[in-house]
Amino acid sequence: MVFCAGERVPAQGSGGPSIFYAAGFEENSGGTHAAMVWKIGGSTVTPMALTDGTWNTEALGIVENGGSIYAGGRKWSIYEDGVALRYTAMVWKIDGSRVTPITLTDGAQSAEAWSITASGDSLYAAGSEGTWSDGVAMVWKINGSTVIPITLTDGTRDAKVQSITASGGSLYAAGYKYNGDYNCGNAVAMVWKISGSTITPITLTGGMRDARVQDITARGDSLYAAGSEGIWSDGVAMVWKIDGSRITPIILTGGTRGTVAMAIAESGGSLYAAGYEGNHDGRAAMVWKTDGPTVTPLALTLTGGTRSSAASAVIVP
Repeated sequence: MVFCAGERVPAQGSGGPSIFYAAGFEENSGGTHAAMVWKIGGSTVTPMALTDGTWNTEALGIVENGGSIYAGGRKWSIYEDGVALRYTAMVWKIDGSRVTPITLTDGAQSAEAWSITASGDSLYAAGSEGTWSDGVAMVWKINGSTVIPITLTDGTRDAKVQSITASGGSLYAAGYKYNGDYNCGNAVAMVWKISGSTITPITLTGGMRDARVQDITARGDSLYAAGSEGIWSDGVAMVWKIDGSRITPIILTGGTRGTVAMAIAESGGSLYAAGYEGNHDGRAAMVWKTDGPTVTPLALTLTGGTRSSAASAVIVP
């Protein structure tokens, strides 16, 4: 079994072919997940194992900075009956064939790095630390081997960062925070703006329905967060345009089927959100193109709807 999420990184030098890097994991013969990066240049695929497969590890995000590749993810640290009870947040630095692991947390609490970005000379990994019901939204600033944790929430309500981006000298971490107890509250779609030591929370939804941000990108002076509002069969794929404190919701679907936007990218003045739409057979992979208030759905179901499918990343060359 192989799982991956990728990023396209241009090759150095003018006129050279583009190089793609995909990050994820590969299950070995013993059933253990080994964090992986695959370098793709034309028809050549070069797999790079980030660990030896002794412990379960997964790469969940990837970025290029200063000629090195960085993959963020998690390492299983405590098991019970074969089930992971605790993770350690990790980043792996890749320089050619050399892999340098960077441990972000001490393992006292479960932690995961779901997204990673670069700004200036620093890297920023984002995710959560804590249990499944009281996670703290986190960003870790990485300068070489020095790791500086940045806490976005106080742990009284479950919260998680799913994506992080840099724009205009600030960082924007996107995800969700519960407005009540995990078992009876709703997730509220959130963005946290980080400017130096100042953290400004930006609330995207009112909390009447469960809502989460899966990805965030910047275009000009605006931010665009992609995710969903509602749960299961009535979930609505959403994009939220963020201009300072002004939030403009863009509804991608009518809510008759459960839909989620998992990723977002910009090209030529248009936005493209990728995700899935529920149907009676399962899920159908989708891309929605948005031009202002105009939304154009582009079905990507490659199996004719007889098999479940989903799109988890999008890029427009």
